[in-house]
Amino acid sequence: MNPVQQIDGKKVANVAEAWPIYDTLCVTPTFYGTESINLGWFNTFAGFAAKETHSFFMGRTLGQIGLQYTNKATVDRVDFAYDAFSLGVRFKAPGVRRLGALVAGDLHYADNFSAHWWETELPSHCTIQLKVQQDIVAEGPAMMFSPGYGANGSGASFNHEEADPAGPNGALNANYPPTMNWAMTQGIPSLSNRFAFEDPIGIPRTGSIEAILHVSEYAREILTDMGTGVAGGNGPYNYVFIDSAKPTVYSEFPTRYGIQVSLMGVRYVQQRAQYHA
Repeated sequence: MNPVQQIDGKKVANVAEAWPIYDTLCVTPTFYGTESINLGWFNTFAGFAAKETHSFFMGRTLGQIGLQYTNKATVDRVDFAYDAFSLGVRFKAPGVRRLGALVAGDLHYADNFSAHWWETELPSHCTIQLKVQQDIVAEGPAMMFSPGYGANGSGASFNHEEADPAGPNGALNANYPPTMNWAMTQGIPSLSNRFAFEDPIGIPRTGSIEAILHVSEYAREILTDMGTGVAGGNGPYNYVFIDSAKPTVYSEFPTRYGIQVSLMGVRYVQQRAQYHA
């Protein structure tokens, strides 16, 4: 890509800056602020599963969902000339598995399945296509596209059922189910551990890019059934915190399941304090 351009007859050299482009899809029971107006976020697994394909880099902006989830300033184009070096897909689920729904003040259900399945199984039943303008420049199973970043670790814990302080002699109670903690990530967090293009893919300024996630019918069926019949509706379920001094008092906070697609590369921008029109 030629970084030199003419402005009013003067040669102006753009500079290359290392720059990621990323976009995130979320499944969460609660939206905040302007998140409620964005395209492609869902309140339930069933809502996510109702669509066979999901789009990235096309439809969400940082003004809607914040820099934590995307750095796209415009809905459908790139704001600068860009050379993409690699592509990665990250599936992110809550790390704490004591998730539940409340009925009459009791924690009657713990979701020890959804988060583990989202991170370890769902990627095996999804594919990704990357389009630049109208050309598909990469495609394959989502598991092929390690993100190269994220939490790292291994191991799991699964405690015995806890005693119910309100029960007779601290008897075990089904309302206090086991808790599972799991630390995992899709690929070792090293930027070299990504799907690298044979040659950089040039994307013109104002050009369009789109990553399309395809979800199999098998995975969509499972996601639709996650939590069906449990009070509170279809998952994902909230974090539930129990007040140890008042075992019948609970606090709930919403969980967030996410899929983040990212490009790593360089953008070409005008040098700081250089001539500008």
